[in-house]
Amino acid sequence: MKARKSRNVKIIAVIALIVVLCTVGALLWGGVILVRMLWQQLQELVHTVSAMDTVIIIALISGTITVLGLIVNSAISMRMKNSEFRYRRKDILRRKLEGPYTQFVNMLFDMVRKKEDAELLYLWMM
Repeated sequence: MKARKSRNVKIIAVIALIVVLCTVGALLWGGVILVRMLWQQLQELVHTVSAMDTVIIIALISGTITVLGLIVNSAISMRMKNSEFRYRRKDILRRKLEGPYTQFVNMLFDMVRKKEDAELLYLWMM
């Protein structure tokens, strides 16, 4: 029975290894094809742009930079807004918890003060 389980575990391990290797191979093959397609598209773009007029090229570069700037600005703005929202939420939570914590600390101080008063009274009575 034990030998059978051991054999089954080995078979499952081999099958899992084959599946992992096939998946990695497929991903690498897909990556190579994607890089080739991107390289061909880049070469075609360079060829097309080199045949254009200088004024059009400058306009395309300016427009691209403007659009990229807007995208980056939007991303930074959203990030800052999220950060501000988190800060406000933490501030509200802090304000909510401030009262109970203050009461707790005051209760501890009162207990210590009462204990000290009781000890002083005990010493005074002796």
